[in-house]
Amino acid sequence: MTRPRMVVWFRSDLRLHDNPLIAQCLAHKGDKEVLPCYIFDTRVFGPTTKFGNAKTGAYRSKFITESVSDLRHRLRAIGSDLLVGIGKPEEILPQLLQARVPDEGGRGATSTLLLSQQHVTSEELRVDQAVRQALPAGTALLKTIPSGSLYSRDELPYRIDLADMPDGFTPFRNKVESKCSIPSPLPPPPKGSLPLPRADTLPKPSATLGFDLLPSEEALGLAPGALRAEADRRGVLPFKGGETAALARLQHYLWDADCLKDYFETRNGMLGPDYSSKFAPWLAQGCLSPRMVAAECARYEVERVKNKSTYWLVFELVW
Repeated sequence: MTRPRMVVWFRSDLRLHDNPLIAQCLAHKGDKEVLPCYIFDTRVFGPTTKFGNAKTGAYRSKFITESVSDLRHRLRAIGSDLLVGIGKPEEILPQLLQARVPDEGGRGATSTLLLSQQHVTSEELRVDQAVRQALPAGTALLKTIPSGSLYSRDELPYRIDLADMPDGFTPFRNKVESKCSIPSPLPPPPKGSLPLPRADTLPKPSATLGFDLLPSEEALGLAPGALRAEADRRGVLPFKGGETAALARLQHYLWDADCLKDYFETRNGMLGPDYSSKFAPWLAQGCLSPRMVAAECARYEVERVKNKSTYWLVFELVW
């Protein structure tokens, strides 16, 4: 009997902790196979904008590539893996579908569920539409799930279309702080919980798709050596991409260096690594969940101290 397949298409959610896509897979009771994947969209990496600058520069490309590599390492540690593609998602993802399985009426049943982070901006929505159009009817379903926000969209104290949401931040913040709670972060998947499909049901490795693949500088439109360049020694941090580095930074800033208690007073400094949290690049690529940060701040308030600084870091996550 064919197992239902779940393809987890990572995008700006490059982490295992607090990941609703992973939680959706874990919630499926019964036999299943889970195929994690990431696609370096060649419309994002390589081309220049109409103003002549790179759409994705060398530093961001390096950070994302490191994040994808780290995600693969963490998936392998729990008995899974990460399939990496280079190209257009609407051309690569249909290759990952399971063969159509006939149902009792012989008509065929949807056998692949494609899970993806929900986006709201124009370019990502166009990609979603292209993927939906490329999927064979009745064989696969694309399901997008909110991921990466501090508050749950369903709990916001506004109409479902958000037509009554204020334009200014302060009235928004006042209302959500009084009427909403920040959900607890979801746990990471345990070892063995994301069983991979059999190798003979997947495309053969190629120059643009594989479990051991990472893109070259040429594939990303970068100069030779750009992905291997050392961090600038003048920088306050090397800013290595990935969930591992993100969680290490969270541990360092809150617990090891004990900086949170002074955050309000130091946050606008200019020199040194610890005057502010420096979480931004990991939050932007989804290597670090804002709910994880909020949960650790709440724990810090119980175990260390609660003051204006501990509130202010979460306040700025809302921002």
